[in-house]
This record gives sequence, C-alpha cells and structure tokens, in this order.
Amino acid sequence: MIPYFSIEFFKIGPLAFYIWGFFLALAFLVGLILSIRAAKRLNIEPQKIIWLIILVYLGAIIGGRLFFILQTPLDFLREPSMIFHVSGGGMMFYGGFSGGLLAGWLYLKKWENCWVLISTLTLIIPLALAIGRLGCFLSNDHLGAVTSLPWAIRWPDGALRHPVALYLILFDLALAGFLWWVSRRHSEKRSDEESCTPARQSLGDGGNVGNAVPHAREILRFAQDDKNSFLLFLTLYSAGRFLLDFTRDISADSHYFGLSTSQWISIILLIFLSLFSINKLTKVSKFDINS
Repeated sequence: MIPYFSIEFFKIGPLAFYIWGFFLALAFLVGLILSIRAAKRLNIEPQKIIWLIILVYLGAIIGGRLFFILQTPLDFLREPSMIFHVSGGGMMFYGGFSGGLLAGWLYLKKWENCWVLISTLTLIIPLALAIGRLGCFLSNDHLGAVTSLPWAIRWPDGALRHPVALYLILFDLALAGFLWWVSRRHSEKRSDEESCTPARQSLGDGGNVGNAVPHAREILRFAQDDKNSFLLFLTLYSAGRFLLDFTRDISADSHYFGLSTSQWISIILLIFLSLFSINKLTKVSKFDINS
C-alpha cells in the first residue's frame, strides 16, 4: 500500500509555490514549447501558436473554474472571495475543456487548412493533462473510493482508497502513446502512398485480402484522418473518464442517479461522438463500394 501524503506547497527561498498551481503552469509551458516546435515543422508562425495556447489556457481556467463553482454554487455565494482562489485546485475537466475549446475555435475559425495543426496539437493535450495531474497526485486532492487493492493509499482515517490521480496520470500517458502511434501510422501511410506506383496502389486497394476486413480498415483510416484525430482523443478520454470516476468516493463529487456530473457529460459525449462516427463510417463504406 502507499502511505498517505499531501504536499500543498514548496518554497524556493522566500517564494512559496502551490504544488497544484505549479504543475498547472508547468503543463502550460511544456504544451507551449511542444506546440511551437510543431508549428515550425508545419511552417506556421510561432507568434500565432503562442496566442492560441495562451487563449486556450485562459479559456480552460475560466471554464474549469466556472463548472466547478456551478456544482456547489451556494458554497461560493457564502464566501465569494473563494471564487478566484484557483492556485490550490478546484477545477472541473469538462469545464476547462469546453472553455479551452471555445477559445481555440474562436481563434482558429479564420484560419485555412487548420486541421493538420489541430491533429498535431491533439497529441500534446494528454501529455499536458498528465503533467497537470501530477499536482493532483502530490497534493492528494482526489478522494478515492475504499478498496482492498495492494496499491491503495492509506488515508489518515485508516481507510484504504484508490489513488485516483495516479490512475488519471497513467491513463493520460497511455492515451498520449496511443495517439502518437496512430499519428505515426498515418505518416507512414502518407509516405507509402506518395512512393507507390499507380499499379501497386490499385493492388493494395483491391483483392481479397483488402476486402476481407473492410470494417477494421475503414475504422483505422477514419481514426488517422486529420479531421478525426481530435474526435478520437475526445471519445477515448470520455470513455476512460467514465470508467475511472467509479474509483472516486461518492462524496467527492455531485451525483445524479448514481453517476457523477463528469460521467453524465461523458455519456452525452460518447452518444454524440458514436452517432457522428457511425454516420461518417457509413458514408466511407458506401463510397468504397460505389468506387
């Protein structure tokens, strides 16, 4: 088992840094550096990316805090000064995601051919999330459900609880690795298509082997499309978050009909994304058959 620990802040000389706010800032800096490097590969001016990341970051903080406040509005009405106290935590992922998405969309909607950039930046999101979750893990601000698993954290009251933040970190890292793998497959496919002769391309597209597994091929091709990589991330994250929220203690979040607010949002997103993906895959299948 893991002994209980909680690091609220650390000091460097006279300066004190809240651990949660520190890793939130670190996630921003790492995301910004990686985004600038990606922009240079795509021949995009770094200044545009810097403004994009700043706006997304501010939108995420405002949205995340707003959604968190809306879960227990009476508590903040009694003590309004706590509304602006975000350095120690108190954010909701889907609120931050919505705020960041809105800010990014307002900035990118005037850009042409922005999907390659969005696809590239999507690879950075789960890595930045994992870094930010390190602050949650070190401050132990996620109350896990009681468990008997050997890696449980023994809390001061003696209860063994799930290390929720650790699960989220591992999930985000696994998601980053998977998205990177899909992106690499997409890059290799592009290189192969550019180097193949027309005869070889027709051989690869036809034949019994290619037609034997059309659904798997179409799904992989759908996932590798620049316009769908962000949807793939959102689908996988929603599914993972829905499952991982069962490891949280029921008293840690607002619940409705046995599910947390985040789980209900995950369900809505999964239904919408599934219907959208099925519709697009159906169109792809019909196109392949007709062609």
